[in-house]
Amino acid sequence: PIPIVSLIKSETNVSSKLRVLHLLHKRLVSCSESAYDKIRPGKTLCLTADDLMPILCLIVVRSHSKNLFSQVEFITHFLSESALLGHLGFLVTSLQIALHYILELGAPQTDCMSESDCTSIGGSSVNSNATLSPPLASSAA
Repeated sequence: PIPIVSLIKSETNVSSKLRVLHLLHKRLVSCSESAYDKIRPGKTLCLTADDLMPILCLIVVRSHSKNLFSQVEFITHFLSESALLGHLGFLVTSLQIALHYILELGAPQTDCMSESDCTSIGGSSVNSNATLSPPLASSAA
């Protein structure tokens, strides 16, 4: 398990949860730069959100954190709209995208996604094989 993501649950207020997300992002970038420097010494790594997303998805799946959807919902509910437009919004949105992407893939259920979390987003549910069912697409008639 990756412990830093689990820290989000242990924090009790939005500011503390955001500090954990910020620390996660800093470590993710730092580790990526370190790995790149070993492969291409002296070269500068230019990371984009597209580069970070697969790594973030892996971190979320391996974190075994419980109820991350609920934690992100808590953060977004109490975070001001102006804060969501800056770096903090990027961090929260990145985590939301990673969670939804994992859900859409139908990855095996992890502790980061409980049945109630899945039901709260798009009406999907956990099936008897303990895998995540992607949200049902609404058909336009």
